[in-house]
Amino acid sequence: MLLIPAGQEPASTRRIPWVTLALVIVCAAIFPLTGFGTWNTPFKAAQRNEEALRFFMDHPYLTLRPEVETTLFGTDQATNRTVIDGLKASHPAPGQDVAAQEQVQLDRLVAGAFNDPGIDPYQRFGLVPAHPGAVAWVTHLFLHGGWLALIGNLLLLYLVGPFVEDAWGAPLYGALYLTCGIVAGAAVVFTHRDLTAPLVGAGGAVAGCVGVLLARHRAGSVPFFYWAVVRQGTFDVPAWALALVWAGVQAAVVHFEPSAGTAALGNVAGLGLGAAATLAMKKTAPATRHAAAPLSEHAAARPVANTRAVLLEARKARESGDLEIAISILRQHLAENPGDRDTVLALWNVCVERGNAAEVAPAMKGIVRSELQNNQLDVAAAHWVELIRFAPTMTLDTASLLKMVPPLAAARRKDDAVAVLRRALLTAGTSLSTATALRIAALGADLDPRLARSVLQLVLGRQGLDPNERLQAEKILAALPAAPEPAAVGAPAGTPTA
Repeated sequence: MLLIPAGQEPASTRRIPWVTLALVIVCAAIFPLTGFGTWNTPFKAAQRNEEALRFFMDHPYLTLRPEVETTLFGTDQATNRTVIDGLKASHPAPGQDVAAQEQVQLDRLVAGAFNDPGIDPYQRFGLVPAHPGAVAWVTHLFLHGGWLALIGNLLLLYLVGPFVEDAWGAPLYGALYLTCGIVAGAAVVFTHRDLTAPLVGAGGAVAGCVGVLLARHRAGSVPFFYWAVVRQGTFDVPAWALALVWAGVQAAVVHFEPSAGTAALGNVAGLGLGAAATLAMKKTAPATRHAAAPLSEHAAARPVANTRAVLLEARKARESGDLEIAISILRQHLAENPGDRDTVLALWNVCVERGNAAEVAPAMKGIVRSELQNNQLDVAAAHWVELIRFAPTMTLDTASLLKMVPPLAAARRKDDAVAVLRRALLTAGTSLSTATALRIAALGADLDPRLARSVLQLVLGRQGLDPNERLQAEKILAALPAAPEPAAVGAPAGTPTA
C-alpha cells in the first residue's frame, strides 16, 4: 500500500515537495557513512574500549596518556602504577622499531575508544554542547545515532514536511527547517554546557514542522492519498493524531535509546518555534473539514490459561513469521507472571531473532542470577555467554562471574572462559581483594598464564601481605610457564612466531 500526503486544499494544484524529498535522501544517504549509527552505540563503544585495553595489557611497555590511563584503570594512580609495573615485569619491551609501530597501533585504538574527533564522525560533525563547532550547528541535523531515530524522524518528515512545504513554499520551508533545528540544538547547548556527548538528529527540525502543522490545522484535518493496487482514494487525519504520532516517536526513541533523552528538550523548543512562527505570520488557512473516520476497535486479547499454552501460541506465531505477535504474547504473560523463567527464555530467543535482544537483557540477567543461586552453573554460564554477545554492557559482580569460569573451562570453551575471567578482573577494578586476586590467578593459571602472572605480580607488590597469602601467590607463580617472547606486530595473541 502506498501512502502519500495530499496537501491542504484538495481543489488546488499540489507541487512536488522537492525540499522534503532532498532532506530525506540526504539523511538516509549519510547514515551508512557513519556505520549505520553503530559507531555511537554502547556496544561499539564498549568494544573499542575493550580492544584498546586488551592491546595495552598485552603491550604494557607502551605509553598511555594520563587521562586515558585513569579511564581504563581507575582514579587511584598509585594502584594503577602498581598494576602497570606488574604488567611490564612480565612483558619485556621489543626493539625500538617494533615498539614504535605498536605505539602507533595503540594510539589509533585509543583514539577510536575515546571518540577522537579525527576518527569519530559524531564528534566531528555532531553538536557537542561543551565546545560547539560553527559547522556542527547545521551538520548535526543530518546525522542520526540509530535506526529508530532515523526511521522515526524521516517517517514524520515524510508525513508532515510536504504540507509545510506546500503552504510556505520551498525557500521559506527550507529556512524554517534549518532554523528550528538550530534553535533546538541551542536549547540543549545552553542547558547542558558541560555535556561532551554529541547531539545528532533532525528531531528538532522535524518538530518545527509538526508545530506548523498544529498551528495551521489545530481544529481540522489533513488529507492523505492512498493506493492499494485495486483501490485508491483519500482520507483525512486529525492534526492532533499526527501530533500524537510525533509524541509517540519521541517517547519510543527516549525509551529505547536513553542517550537521546537530552535532545527531547530541543525537540520541544523546535515544536514551539514552528507553531509560534506560523501564528506570527498569520499563515493559518481554512483546513478541509471532513469528519475523521473512527478508529477500529480491536477485540481484547484472549486470556491464556497457563505458561505452556502461552509458549505454544507464541511458538506458532514465531514459526509463521509474526515475531511482533509472538513478542506481544510473551510480554503480556511476563507482565502477569514476572520472572517466569520459561517465558523470559522464549522472549529472549524471539528478540534475538528479531534483533532487539538488548530490550530483554535485564530480564535475562535475572535468569542468570537465579541459576547461579540454584547452583546451575553450567546453564548459567551458557546463558551468560549468550547474553553478553548481544548485550555486551551487561555486568555481574566479580564473585558471580568467577563461578562461571570452571564450567566453561570444563566444557572446553576456553575463549569464553578467558573472556569471563578478564571481565571479572575488570569488574573488581581497584577494589580487588587479595583473596579474589588469588582466585583469579588460580583460575587463569591454565587458561591465561599471562593474566595470572600480572595479577600475582600485583598481589606480591602489596604492603603488609599476609604470609599465607604470599606463600600461596608464590606457589601459583612458580607453577606458571615461563613468560613467552613478545609476538611480532600484527600477530594475534598466542600466534606462534618463527
